[in-house]
Amino acid sequence: METETHSAPPVVAVVVVHEPGDWFGETLDALAAQDYPNLRFLFLVAEDAGASNVPLESIEEAIADRLPKAFVRSLGSNPGFAGAANEVGRLVEGQNGFFLFCHDDIAP
Repeated sequence: METETHSAPPVVAVVVVHEPGDWFGETLDALAAQDYPNLRFLFLVAEDAGASNVPLESIEEAIADRLPKAFVRSLGSNPGFAGAANEVGRLVEGQNGFFLFCHDDIAP
């Protein structure tokens, strides 16, 4: 994953995170194990004011431990999965790639 290759189109895996459970470590490990040569990660953390059992800092730390080059953005609210996914157009530049939209409970 370190080097880009021109034969593989760029893919951004967009992971919407909302109050991840015990499974989140498995999700991160599965994502980190991917060997697609042109894959980047964007984690969008949806937050409910005062309602989360998982502090943003611990989510960011868990991601950084397994995917140190991943981008992590707090949404500051919980717009729902579709609302969070729509933020990608504002955050990711370029027109020649693909997006893989995921929730925080997947293990590809």
